[in-house]
Amino acid sequence: MKRILLTGILLSISLFSFAQLLTEKLATATDTTRGVVYLLPKTILQIEVDTKCVQETPGIYFQYADRFLGIKDFIQNESIRYEITGFRLTTKTIPDPEQAYLISTGKKGKNITISLTPEGYLKSINGTSERAMHPTSVSAETVTKNSPKAWETGGSSIFTKDMQLANSTAKMAELAANQLFTIRDTRFNMLTQDADKTPSDGRSYEIVLSELNRMESAYLELFKGKVTESNQTFSYTLTPKKDSTDNILLRFSLFKGILDKNNLGGNPIFIEVKAIPVPAEALHVDKTASPRGLYYRVPGKAVINITDGKDVLFTQEITVPQFGRVLSLPATQFTAAELCPMTGALLELKK
Repeated sequence: MKRILLTGILLSISLFSFAQLLTEKLATATDTTRGVVYLLPKTILQIEVDTKCVQETPGIYFQYADRFLGIKDFIQNESIRYEITGFRLTTKTIPDPEQAYLISTGKKGKNITISLTPEGYLKSINGTSERAMHPTSVSAETVTKNSPKAWETGGSSIFTKDMQLANSTAKMAELAANQLFTIRDTRFNMLTQDADKTPSDGRSYEIVLSELNRMESAYLELFKGKVTESNQTFSYTLTPKKDSTDNILLRFSLFKGILDKNNLGGNPIFIEVKAIPVPAEALHVDKTASPRGLYYRVPGKAVINITDGKDVLFTQEITVPQFGRVLSLPATQFTAAELCPMTGALLELKK
């Protein structure tokens, strides 16, 4: 009987001590010196847009491509065009200044342990374990470019002495075509194992064959023209707004590429944010109980669509804490709690 009574007394003392925990909005707090300030997080969007630029340049002898080489699909005019090749969406957590709170423990609550992250997010109250938090981050893909071989550099000239001394463009084109056929004959002889024209060791064979292929491509470009592709990524950061459908993310032109959203020289690319309603059962809270010991978030979610006004170019569902609800727990209803610093959600509650 005495043991049961003693346990009841200890529990009452613990609850009374913890009941001193009081949380209030920082904006309405009268004394900010006697407490700890924490903030709930909110999410911003980080969008990366990948583009490709294709530039076509005519060869200097394109007029003679059909005449000397029988090539009909040669480039005749300078052109440039752009295309969007992909979108990537990640989220970043930042403090929400509108959701700043002050925890005051009072004189009888000195045994309460409050743990914050370096950013000021609340991790736990009387927490006993550390949870590993993994914030969403952009994964950068490492692209390795192969260094050109010494024999593949642009310094190897394809213009022979006869071509440079020719007195007309037509003659130069004819000599270039003849040189192209000579290269092809040499490579054919190497591949058919003509002993007089084949290097004795494998490494030399590889080098000579690679150089012949490079020179053939270079001579062909004089007639067919050259197609150059380059890639570029543009980054945008914005704070999502509930159910926004007319926000212009950027403008895009087939001939100018990515433009500023205020530049009317391109077609608008829109970003739509559609909030997903939080389930009613997740919002249950006893609003009559007091004092308020803890404010936390029930995170919301949203579907992000990127469109051109007609077609959806990209879609992804993400967690958006600020689209949820901020709820409170009375201090008398728990002895320890752990929150997710990335969303402000309640992870564990001990009563």
